[in-house]
Amino acid sequence: MRATRDRVPSLKMQFLDFFRDQQFSDIKLEPIHNLALEVPVEAGENFQFWIESVSSSPEVAGAALVKIECLDDSGEVIRILDWPHKSSLVGDYIYIESGPIENPKVTHAAFRVPANATLIRLTGRQWKADIETLVLGAVEYLPGPTLGALQSGTPLSIPYENYDFSENVDPGAQQVKVDITVAPGTGTNLPLKVQLFDSAGAEMLSPANLPHHAVQGAFINCHASRNSKKDTSAVIDLPEGVAQIRVSSFANWSAKGSILGAPHFEYEFQRTVEQVFNSIEALPAEDKEQPLIFIDSTAPPLGHQTLAIRPNNLAQEFCNAGATVVYMPFSSLQEHENVVDERLVQFPRNDFHAVVDQLLKLEWQGPKVYYCTSFPDWNAASVIDRFNRNGWTTVYEIRDNMEEFKRVGYSKWYDPSLEVFVAQRADAIITVSGALARKMEAVAHPDRQPRVIPNGVRAELADVFSEYRSLEQIAERQPLKVVGYVGHLTPAWFNWQYVIAAAKALPDYTFEIVGHGAPDNLITPDNLKILGPKNHEELEAIMPRWKVALIPFVDSPLTRGVDPNKIYEYLACANRVVSAEMGSVSTYPATTVYDTLESFIDQIRLHMEAEWTQEELNSVEVLVEDSKWSSRAKQVLNFINEIGKED
Repeated sequence: MRATRDRVPSLKMQFLDFFRDQQFSDIKLEPIHNLALEVPVEAGENFQFWIESVSSSPEVAGAALVKIECLDDSGEVIRILDWPHKSSLVGDYIYIESGPIENPKVTHAAFRVPANATLIRLTGRQWKADIETLVLGAVEYLPGPTLGALQSGTPLSIPYENYDFSENVDPGAQQVKVDITVAPGTGTNLPLKVQLFDSAGAEMLSPANLPHHAVQGAFINCHASRNSKKDTSAVIDLPEGVAQIRVSSFANWSAKGSILGAPHFEYEFQRTVEQVFNSIEALPAEDKEQPLIFIDSTAPPLGHQTLAIRPNNLAQEFCNAGATVVYMPFSSLQEHENVVDERLVQFPRNDFHAVVDQLLKLEWQGPKVYYCTSFPDWNAASVIDRFNRNGWTTVYEIRDNMEEFKRVGYSKWYDPSLEVFVAQRADAIITVSGALARKMEAVAHPDRQPRVIPNGVRAELADVFSEYRSLEQIAERQPLKVVGYVGHLTPAWFNWQYVIAAAKALPDYTFEIVGHGAPDNLITPDNLKILGPKNHEELEAIMPRWKVALIPFVDSPLTRGVDPNKIYEYLACANRVVSAEMGSVSTYPATTVYDTLESFIDQIRLHMEAEWTQEELNSVEVLVEDSKWSSRAKQVLNFINEIGKED
């Protein structure tokens, strides 16, 4: 042992010399024989620890070890059940895996604390005296006070089967955002079970806004990749009385992989329903003479920059037109606030009935509108008659064929009988396409003629792109030969076969694909670039270099009923459009539809070579102006006024 201690400074100095200009210059270094740690534990809990170390001979296995003792209240050692490393001399132990000074290695161990054990004792030993082993920083352990990165900056990598964290919930929180990072090299997504407990430790009902497994319960599906780490965020609605949240791996699950560090919890404290409605009641009298609109939607919350769709845009434009808008997204508000504007507020889905009760109590002189947009669920069915009886105008808007969405694995909440129930009781029906209008004609009240009001484009985007709607600007992008797409990339409706085949057939063109949901196992040619999701500002830099833009949807009843938002964005940027047949796209300027792979490729080539005319640009200019969301909102409000009710 004397020889080892004499040589420790030399290894330490080598290490510090190597890293003196880096983040390790002030790191704590101790010889392995100085490692001594005692941790109070509870029987049955999963205990694990991490030790980072370097060695003078990293190629030699078994040079150092950590003795593991589980002790009861009397100090008696209790052996770990089924522990693989045991000896009569040391007892339970684990060999330390050490690296060279330029590449410290991490040793990880995990086990179930045996019955009656109340203390874990870890003791380091230099097993081969002619080799020096140094421990970097403190031993990290779980359950423990901190869990993040080791002193070298290496994040703790926790095997999936050992992942188990509990967190005390901040009192008064309505939601918690959970961030989890899966380590690279994990081949499949990793599901993590989510449980809620009250102050007495009793398990509460599973969070309703998370997906559910038939056996495991509510879970977060953590994304994984073999090549890079992957971040997953989930927002969990917290019921009243919750005191603790637990996130853990599925029991007896075959998935393999690792997660980096503990989950990060960020709590949201939103204003109550009563507090928000108090501010609405305090609005000036002239505001209460304008429409009051309750939007019941499948859309994301207001404020989500990259996912804003029709209901989000209409909500803002209704407010801009003078209406007071109460908005309800599909689930939670995530990180967004209740109050967007003094006349534009939103609530999480679990406040639905409390919001309806407050709305029906409001003293309001102007028109009152219940606007159910593609969400004919049990909630809508249970309240539409209440609104009708209380003098509200009820509107059912159908943006997509939800029956077909369910058929391809989405919108699992959808029940066609509920849609018929809501449609037959609504005062007005709005659709985004003729195909959806024809569907509604078959099920709605015979006196309710559906009104087609297509989708639109953000005025900000149309204005930013206005400079590109000129013959001079279009001529500048011609040599680039770039074809683009922006939107969801799920194979349920995005035709990857056609897009990949077109890229192979047109090797001189660059295909830029923007959006989320691309399959992980795609094999694509070099000229096809998958850029991932982009926010509005990023799109404003990407789309102007496209000459041709695509809407390459699989031909199905689902896609034929769509009125794609993206066509208005494409035309606002003076992109020529090649689209599958849907909505009214075939009637738009600079747009053609295809019906076979050959015509898809031919139309891309023809549009790339075609020159714009001023007449075409003038037609696009008229379409863009008429398609701004402010114009669409006016069309909706005018239609509502036509069939409005009086108290």
